[in-house]
Order: sequence, then C-alpha cells, then structure tokens
Amino acid sequence: MKNLIIIIFSIFTVHIFSQDLTITAMDEVHQDSGNRTIETLVQFPEDISNYNQIIMRIHLNCPNGGCDPWDRKAYISIENFDNWIEIGRYVTPYGVSCGWEIDVTDFKSILHGNVH
Repeated sequence: MKNLIIIIFSIFTVHIFSQDLTITAMDEVHQDSGNRTIETLVQFPEDISNYNQIIMRIHLNCPNGGCDPWDRKAYISIENFDNWIEIGRYVTPYGVSCGWEIDVTDFKSILHGNVH
C-alpha cells in the first residue's frame, strides 16, 4: 500500500515525492520582488486513496549573491473550483537558506489530478 506523498516547495525548486512517485513541478525558479507570484500546474495522481499522509516540505535555497537580508511572508495556495485555498505559509529568516515540513493531509480531497 502506498502511504505517503511528500510535496517539496521551494523558491527555486518544487518536487513531489512518494516512495513510488516523483513529480517535478518547478525547478530552478527564482522568486524576488519583481516575481512575487508563481503559478504552475502540478499533476497529482488521479486516485490518491491509497495514500494516508501528504507532507509538504519547503526548502529555500539562496541565489548567487545571497539570500534576502529581510524576512518575507509567503503563502502556498491551490485553486479549487475558482477558489484559492491556502495550504501553507511561512516567514523566511534573515539572509539564510531554510526549510519546513507541513502536514497537508487534510487537503487530500483536493490534491489529485491537475492542481494549480
């Protein structure tokens, strides 16, 4: 039985991992003051009924020249029937790489098929 999907969101890379599945949603995407909103279409499996946990891992890498010296708020949302639903948020630390894990299993009913 498949029992875990791990979603990794990053300012520079986004991956979705499971023991049986790897999907790259974004890779080497740079987000800065000129590019504050990034949208992508992520293809989840149509049937995720065999997964009992979905973990979103967020890892932010510093670009050449270093990370932003200020803290920034970020929101991760998915579109569901023309409504945007926030599934996670974070605040960056000052000038360093960072990462978090968020259990998003409660959103399992909308994390299947094509998801913006």
